[in-house]
Amino acid sequence: MRVYILILSLIISGCGLKKKNNRELPKLVDIESKKTVKNKTINTNDLNYIDFNNLILYSRADIEYNNSNYSFDLSFRFNKNNKILISGSLILSLFKILIQPEIFLGYQKIDKTYFESNFSEIYKKTGLRLNFNQIESILLGNPLINIDNSKDFKIYIQNEQYLIYNKEVDDLSYNLVFDINNTRLINQEINQQKSNRYLKIYYDDFVKFNDFYFPRSNKIIINDGKNLINLNINNRSKNIEENLSFPFKIPANYSKIKI
Repeated sequence: MRVYILILSLIISGCGLKKKNNRELPKLVDIESKKTVKNKTINTNDLNYIDFNNLILYSRADIEYNNSNYSFDLSFRFNKNNKILISGSLILSLFKILIQPEIFLGYQKIDKTYFESNFSEIYKKTGLRLNFNQIESILLGNPLINIDNSKDFKIYIQNEQYLIYNKEVDDLSYNLVFDINNTRLINQEINQQKSNRYLKIYYDDFVKFNDFYFPRSNKIIINDGKNLINLNINNRSKNIEENLSFPFKIPANYSKIKI
């Protein structure tokens, strides 16, 4: 049952997995057919940006891992730029993960274990430098890097429908794909080219929520260069509350593990 905590931790860390899968990944961006453009950009004031102070999501997760499939319920509690609480259950509560800008913690009830880590440790393990705000953006469907200054990017257009922002920093390549017609982010990815690691996220099935359109379907694909995991999250309901609690406490008799 420890797999539940490990998989959710992988969303945060991009750590290696032990899932071998040779199936072709979904491809939205055709490298051969895209062309560079200089006079077309996304107006960031019109961007479909998911904005809030406090937010609750109730979701269903389906995971392919180690030749097995897992499904369970998730709830996400967001306090913007401050904390994220992820709870997993399968009839009964399974685990909780608390993510904060400097640290993230998690525990699992079945085997009475917990972990503690931070983003610096994740960088040492994976070479992917992710911070709290990027994790928040990945889960919600906001750009994981700032696109305000278009001069920082190579910009491509495909099929007169998709605008692709590309940025390379050291060994990392970022791609963000927007639907030109509605300025929605529909795909973003980080590629670590030398080690063939990547994190890809696809957003679909948008519904109107307050002043923005929220993706009800998130597909997250993580590859450590050798192994692959597929995670599908379907958001079933959502709510915004001004006064939101984040109940999290590791029981005293739990044993610490490494992730």
